[in-house]
Amino acid sequence: MAATRGELAYARGRVKEARAAFAEASRLWSDTLPDAASVEARAFLGFLDGLEGRSQGRQAVIESMQQASRMRRPAVEAAIRVLLARLELHARRPAQALTVLAGLSLASLSPELQAQAFYWRAEARDAQEPNSGADDRREAHQSLERAGQHVPTELRERYFSRPDLQAMSNVNR
Repeated sequence: MAATRGELAYARGRVKEARAAFAEASRLWSDTLPDAASVEARAFLGFLDGLEGRSQGRQAVIESMQQASRMRRPAVEAAIRVLLARLELHARRPAQALTVLAGLSLASLSPELQAQAFYWRAEARDAQEPNSGADDRREAHQSLERAGQHVPTELRERYFSRPDLQAMSNVNR
C-alpha cells in the first residue's frame, strides 16, 4: 500500500510525500525474500536520493535491481533499470545509462515500460551524439500509444498528464 502511495505521489509531483511513502514501503524489505513492492520502493527512494546528489542513492538502486533479478521479477527489474539509467543520465554518464538499458528484454515488458526504456535509451544516445536517438523516440511514442489504448477513454487524459509520461507523449514521430 505504501509503495502505491509513493508512486501516486511521485506521479503527481509530490516528491516529499513520495519519499515518505517509499521509505515506509522499503522498510518492509527485511530478509532475503522481500516483497517485490518493497524492492521497487527502495529503488525509488534511492533514485530520489541520487537525484539529490546522495551517493548511497545509486547504490540502493543497484542493490534493488540485483534483488529483483534474484527474485526473477523481470518487470520490476526493468522498472529499476530505467530508474538507474535516469540517474546515470542525471550524472552525465550516458554510456553507463545505455549499458544498464542494454540488459532489458523489451518484448516481455508492458507497452508503458517499453516506452520508458526506449525514451531513456534515446536520451542516452542523444547525450552521446545529438539526434542519434530518433528511432528509439519513435518506438517510445508508439509504445506509449499502445499503452494508452489499454486505458479507459475517460481516464486517458489523466493518464497522459502524469509528469513521467509528458516528455514521452511529446516525442516527434
